[in-house]
Amino acid sequence: EIVFRCAEMAPPSRVCSRNYAWYVHFEKLPHPFAVIWMPSRMRGTNDGGYFYNSKSGIRIEAAANTIFI
Repeated sequence: EIVFRCAEMAPPSRVCSRNYAWYVHFEKLPHPFAVIWMPSRMRGTNDGGYFYNSKSGIRIEAAANTIFI
């Protein structure tokens, strides 16, 4: 069972994009969960496209057919 605090039970949201880039930002979500799915990766790892979590000290490297929860 998943308990949502301070939020209505809404379906998950998603972002579908191509060549998407965004400056370092913080998102306030009504839940502690996030899912990142990268079905395709056409460029090399030196081209960036990473996700950073500075609070936990982790970097998620962009790679094809990868999902992070």
